[in-house]
Amino acid sequence: MIILEISILSLRKWRTFLQFVLSSLFFMGCAGPTSPFGAMDTLSSIEETLQENLSHLLPSEKKYSKPQFKISPDFQVLHKKSPLVLTINDPQGIPDDFHLRVYFNGYEITSEFYNNSEISFNLSNTEVTFEHSTLRFLAGKDSLLQFSYERTEGAGEFITNYSKPPCDVFAQNQILTTKPFRVKQLLIDEIEVHASRSSINPSLVAGLIAQESGFNPRAVSWSKAVGLTQVTPIANKEIIDEFSEWPQSEQISRLPAAALKYEIRKGNITADEDWRLESSKSIQGGVKYLEYLVGYWGKKQKKKDLLSVYPKHETPLTDVILSSYNSGASRVNYALRSMGRSYLKSDQLNEARYYVDRVKSYCYHFSSTDKQESL
Repeated sequence: MIILEISILSLRKWRTFLQFVLSSLFFMGCAGPTSPFGAMDTLSSIEETLQENLSHLLPSEKKYSKPQFKISPDFQVLHKKSPLVLTINDPQGIPDDFHLRVYFNGYEITSEFYNNSEISFNLSNTEVTFEHSTLRFLAGKDSLLQFSYERTEGAGEFITNYSKPPCDVFAQNQILTTKPFRVKQLLIDEIEVHASRSSINPSLVAGLIAQESGFNPRAVSWSKAVGLTQVTPIANKEIIDEFSEWPQSEQISRLPAAALKYEIRKGNITADEDWRLESSKSIQGGVKYLEYLVGYWGKKQKKKDLLSVYPKHETPLTDVILSSYNSGASRVNYALRSMGRSYLKSDQLNEARYYVDRVKSYCYHFSSTDKQESL
């Protein structure tokens, strides 16, 4: 049993300790905190370190000699394991006593980062590269990774963030890859056509399909969501008003989920009986439901609810729409009104928190020009 002598801790150190304990519980429960590089065994935070290493760079140095960071992939991969390559280019040269510090959610993990990291320098000694062959960032968790480079002790730190991937529901991003899924070009074309017609990001739709069904047109969930876009019975009611001529099978609402899976797998219920099993219609239907959610959150009262929590330029509309697709718009709205910016930490949105990160990760990396072969 470890006894902490609180009297010898400053208020600031005590607060840092409490933050560490809470972070530990969040990441690993009783087993202790972890990062993508392994267990975290230090209390040092980035805030404390930066205050101890204030920058003394001259304006000319800041302008002309600032080191450059390059990270590949350029954003975190949250849908699978991936490599990570960090390169620091310093025009003044990499000194023998340079300092690289690494932080995960504010806590130093430098030693963990160096473990199993392959380090190399270029011939002119102006670049140092750190390579990790396989890492996993956990979707649905806080995972801000920061790198701090200092030429020599006390010379001033340069910092870059390695963040979660961005994805905008309204961007018109071409689908450049679907790795690790093998998807026929005809299906990719269908996604791009239907999404673009509705001003929805094609790459987001592809990411949604990857997460929902893994591009399996006959996928069935335990909540009886069916097809590529996993349209639920509730979503079907909103979609079928627009496509009343599409076939619907009564068995989907009547059969238990296990029996429904069996009947679809055996080919006893096909696309001829229900539109959700036909790939093109499933894409159209999923896009139509995304359109419906855009309209839902565009209503006057819903806009007011969002703006009461976020300024207009900070509203995470993509996150709100994706979490609504996964868990229902009314549930998301309730969480927003009761928990504000922490709405995705609601117990009612545990799955949605994971879902949003995964879809956005697929979305970004499906449209990324980063040519990492492993992605």
